[in-house]
Amino acid sequence: MIGITPLEMWIRDKISINHNVMGRSFIEALKAYQLQKINEVINYARQNTSFYHRHLISNRIPLSKLSDITHIPFTYPRDLADNPFGFLAVRQDDVARIVTLRTSGSTG
Repeated sequence: MIGITPLEMWIRDKISINHNVMGRSFIEALKAYQLQKINEVINYARQNTSFYHRHLISNRIPLSKLSDITHIPFTYPRDLADNPFGFLAVRQDDVARIVTLRTSGSTG
């Protein structure tokens, strides 16, 4: 089987897409999985953080398609600076260690 990426077999196993599902059907199954996981993360953030509980209250959630992610409002550095504890999704006592890593996904 020739896949779209060398990781395709791993992806199929990881998210339980049958090895007989091919082409567009594979892509649609992958998108459905991604949408489900995005909605789970959004739901977790809304239920467990005071910031996202308020920040996402008026949005069309759960998302019905991946492109709906454009309706999610941005979170700005000022939001974090103004209320850093509003982003905690666990009790502060449950935080054992804070780790800061440099990434290429941020510009400032």
